[in-house]
Amino acid sequence: MSKIKTFVATMLITYATCLNAGDNQDQIDLINRRLSNIARTGDERFEQMDNRLENLERRLSEVENRICVNIPEIARGHEDIYKRFINGSLIYKNDDGEEISIPIKDWIDLNTLEGTVRLDKYGCTEAEKRLTISFGYHRRNDYTGKIEIWIVPRFVISRSASGEISHLQDAIHTSNWPISKDSIGVFSRWGNWENLQWFDFIHEGINKLSGKSLHKLDEDSTMYCRFSRAASVFSRLGKTGSFMHESDQEWKKYAKKITFQFPELGQLE
Repeated sequence: MSKIKTFVATMLITYATCLNAGDNQDQIDLINRRLSNIARTGDERFEQMDNRLENLERRLSEVENRICVNIPEIARGHEDIYKRFINGSLIYKNDDGEEISIPIKDWIDLNTLEGTVRLDKYGCTEAEKRLTISFGYHRRNDYTGKIEIWIVPRFVISRSASGEISHLQDAIHTSNWPISKDSIGVFSRWGNWENLQWFDFIHEGINKLSGKSLHKLDEDSTMYCRFSRAASVFSRLGKTGSFMHESDQEWKKYAKKITFQFPELGQLE
């Protein structure tokens, strides 16, 4: 039987039961007539009403998913990419060849999308000494002696104060990093560099980023480098001819270990 038909009949019967206790015969007769009309009404009509109700409920659910109740201010207008980003993972392959899934949301502030992974929490003690993986962008030199990798959605950069990203502006403009909703930037640098403008930079749409290692992205993507020191200090890497870190072989080693994984939006509903 139709859900709506069952609901209406149940409500009327309940109401009639209450009226019967007060001996309101006229009202009881009216309810009985309405129950008879419901019984005569074809199920097809009620099924149509059921379908309409289900469609409305589905649309309401879709709207609720898009409402910014749990979306931070920085991600307003970018809800879909925000959900995919925070539900993504980094896959880190340790020295034993074991793939370790590092959920992004476990290491970031969901309001700012900033945070730093503790690789030693996953048993990667040696890697923790030489590598740091962070979300957001570098503002100062906190990781002397380490290779730094920074991962940040384009909209975070767009909504940051100009004074905070002055050291990134040349890279953003020269590389034509598009202000698209699905673009992710990956900055990498050597922690010993005092100049914050020294880094390498990749930007890709989240779909192209997903499933690729950082090393593969470096080979395939357009990279912008802001290094101004003598070329002899650096080793050249990849067809882009960018200058990589002083510890080039070590960077390659870790770049091959890190793969990005981001779910499709449909997988989150």
